[in-house]
This record gives sequence, structure tokens and C-alpha cells, in this order.
Amino acid sequence: MAQVLCFTRPVSLSRKNGTLAVSQGEETPRLLPLLQISEIFALGGVAPDPALLSLLSETRTPLHCFGPSGYEGSWMPYQGLLAGRTAQFQYEALCDERRRRELGLRLIKAALLLRLAWVRQVHPDEEEHWEELYLGAFREAQVYPQRPLRHCLEAARAIDDQRRRAWRLSKKGCRNASDLGLALTIGTFANLSLDPWCSLITEGHSFPLARDLAFLLEPCFVEAALSVRGGLPERIENCAESFQLRLKRPFARDRGRIWSLRTLPLREAYLLLGAIRGGGIYRPAWNVEVKDHEAVGSP
Repeated sequence: MAQVLCFTRPVSLSRKNGTLAVSQGEETPRLLPLLQISEIFALGGVAPDPALLSLLSETRTPLHCFGPSGYEGSWMPYQGLLAGRTAQFQYEALCDERRRRELGLRLIKAALLLRLAWVRQVHPDEEEHWEELYLGAFREAQVYPQRPLRHCLEAARAIDDQRRRAWRLSKKGCRNASDLGLALTIGTFANLSLDPWCSLITEGHSFPLARDLAFLLEPCFVEAALSVRGGLPERIENCAESFQLRLKRPFARDRGRIWSLRTLPLREAYLLLGAIRGGGIYRPAWNVEVKDHEAVGSP
């Protein structure tokens, strides 16, 4: 399987004879075949060569850029994968306000229940308190159908911040883990016939549909990191090792298939795509496991 490449120091990336040339400081550039790389995380900053970006588009390799303030953006070659019929189904469903709200409410409810599952796992004595807050925000979204769902998402994020402060989790560490999850989810769309710009909830940001799915799965990147060596580092460039370990961690099982954290966003996108194309019930985060266990392969 192609690997996820993480750079922890500032890096210059260029194209040389159809391969990736990596330069860090005064070191001699290394040549890496792009066919062995699924996506690139430049955690310490990156200076990409325009010719390389063209090559990344050809190989459908996402490049995620980070800086001192965290996630800055992604080079995402997704357009070539959009299939006409699938795009038609997606736009028909998500331009229908009633259907879009129905799907959005299901995603938000699943996201809140997933957060409460982690509360039961980490601090079971606090379940009733956080359940009242999370489900209260969801009930408001149900009671006021004219209010955009982004208000419910913003309320849930505010409760997330409140809960993590109460648990004495590092704000910067949580932001780093969340940013890595967002970048990984965005990268998923390089292999999907879904338009990441046509969303259920998020508005006014790049790749809003990917951000919807990242919100759904955020506890799998943040709270799940508490049981992995390295936890929630304060500096984004120190996250590479623990992030690589977490990517191997199994999070869902569908009959005989195991979905790791690396492939979990893809599974969620498939569930949404199935609901859009088939017109059936959308079951986000279905069967996602919430366990306090070490990542596969970690010491």
C-alpha cells in the first residue's frame, strides 16, 4: 500500500524526471517515486514547485500544508474523478433543502452520539452532564427548522471546547489532532466521485463537505489520541509519530472488513454516497468502535 509521507521540518518539493525531489536545508535532495506515496503532509511548512503540482494532479496525490498556526490548506486534484451521474445525484440531493437538512441532521446526531460514546469511555461519571448539553443543542436544531444547521454545528464545537478544557486537554494539542483529521478527510476526496464543495452543513470554507465528515469523525482523531504514545503534542511538527501510529488503529468492522483510521473517512463518504444515490436512510458513523486501546503496531 502507498505510504503517507510526513515532513516535520520546512521542506522544498520539486519535480525531477517524473519523481518527487525533496530538499530540506543543505541536505542533498532525495528522489522519491510518487507511485509509492498516497498523500503528503508538510507539517513544518512547504515550498512546492509549480511543475510538481502538475505532477501531483496527474498522480492524484494530495499535498497538505501546515504552518505555525496549524492547517493552511491542501492541493487537491479531485476534479478528474467526478462522475457525471454521481455528481447529478449529489447536486439533486443537496440542492433539495428538505433532503439536505434531513441528511445534515443525521450527520450531526451521529457526531454528537459519537462524542458521548467517548465521554462514556473516558469519563463515564460525566455522561449525564455532557449528554444534556449536546442533545440540547440537537433538539434546538429540530425545533427551529428555519435555522441553518451550521448554528448547531457551532454550538457543538463550543461544547467540545468546554469539555476539553474541563478535561485539561491541551487546546493546541486538540487543534493539531483536529487539523490532521481534517487534512486526512480532505485527502480522501482524491479517490472519491463526490464533490467536496457541495456540503450538508458547512458554509464559507474550503472543501465544506470534507469538513462535515471531519466534524463527524473528530473524536477519533482527538480523544482517541489520548491512549496512543505521544498523545496530543503542542507542536504540529511533533505529531508525525503519534499520527502515523493512529492511522493503523482499527475503528470499524463491516462483516469481514476492518477499517483503520486512515480509511475511516473513505467509509463515511461511501455511506453518504450510498444514501444520496439510493435515496435511503443515511447512517453516519455506523458501527464505529469507541475503545481505549493501543494502535496496531505501537510498542
